[in-house]
Amino acid sequence: MMKINAAVCDDNAGSLRAVAGALSGIFGACGIDPDVDVFPSADALLRAAEQKRYKIAFLDIDMPGIDGIECGRRLRAAHADIEIIYVSAREERVFESFAVRPFAFVRKSHFLSDAAEAVRHYAATLSPDGSDKSISLSVHGGTVNVQLSDIVYFEGSGVYQQMHTKGSDKPVEVVSRMERLEEELAPYGFMRVHKGYLVNYAHIKRLDGQEVTVTGGEKLPLSRRKAPEIKKKYLEFGRKYGVLMV
Repeated sequence: MMKINAAVCDDNAGSLRAVAGALSGIFGACGIDPDVDVFPSADALLRAAEQKRYKIAFLDIDMPGIDGIECGRRLRAAHADIEIIYVSAREERVFESFAVRPFAFVRKSHFLSDAAEAVRHYAATLSPDGSDKSISLSVHGGTVNVQLSDIVYFEGSGVYQQMHTKGSDKPVEVVSRMERLEEELAPYGFMRVHKGYLVNYAHIKRLDGQEVTVTGGEKLPLSRRKAPEIKKKYLEFGRKYGVLMV
């Protein structure tokens, strides 16, 4: 069974016990054996995260001192690959939490169903060894293997696309038509926001009428004609893959 380190943070002792207790069974049903650590405050979690790498963290939003959203920001700053799931009764703060790019927002009022769905989708993103899923892509002179979570977007036309990845300023030229990439990657939450751009929804930080802002602050064009459809699809991806559950 796959093993991962998980953290749960909630200032309410009853909620903390309930969430941590339920997660073992929820993860177990997905073939994952979690090592779950519990924390009554964001301070305690952040101190522990300096010594131990957590693959996923379940955070309450409303907490005294450092709240869950600020805690999520600090965890991401220290460990970019950690996944954040918010467990909160404050459903009106779901859009505020998007700044942290959470994997899911789980309602306390529907905890068991929302958490089970979120963990199922999370498990689907992992390879059998617990690492992120990857894809092999054709490049000049051979192939390159890249984790899907590292891909921010593809840009281009014809048979060559520029793949932009997290943490790299230099794109990789991929030999594939955009239509083929879109078909292959759509099941993993990639969406065509413009004729020449295929974007990983998990790296979208903002959508407005004319552009898409992605991780790193770069702004990409958004098809005006398709903007309503794209925004609808973004929310559907969120509900299906774990970014939004309200």
